[in-house]
Amino acid sequence: MKLCNEWDRQGNSVLLETKFKMTDILNLEALSTEAYLKLLRLDKELVRTPDYIGLAYFWHHDFRHYLRDASYAKRRKIHNQWLYWGLDFDNPCDKAWQIVRKITGLN
Repeated sequence: MKLCNEWDRQGNSVLLETKFKMTDILNLEALSTEAYLKLLRLDKELVRTPDYIGLAYFWHHDFRHYLRDASYAKRRKIHNQWLYWGLDFDNPCDKAWQIVRKITGLN
């Protein structure tokens, strides 16, 4: 077992045990187009689950300018915070905006 970062209610990093090595990092730029598209299709199925990778869009249209250019890590962190708080991904609310602003650094 190895340790990895996850996020608590306040969006702070928390160490959790995992079955993979911390050095197992995937370089998406090194993937073939076909491999990337397969991974993207998989991630679309993982939206609204804790296993979301960060590739697929999961947000309402109102968030498009803030999240489409966000890193995969920030997308995942926002996604997991919305899950934690039980937010409706299809309807923007103040709490969702607070989380997006905090994680992306937008004001």
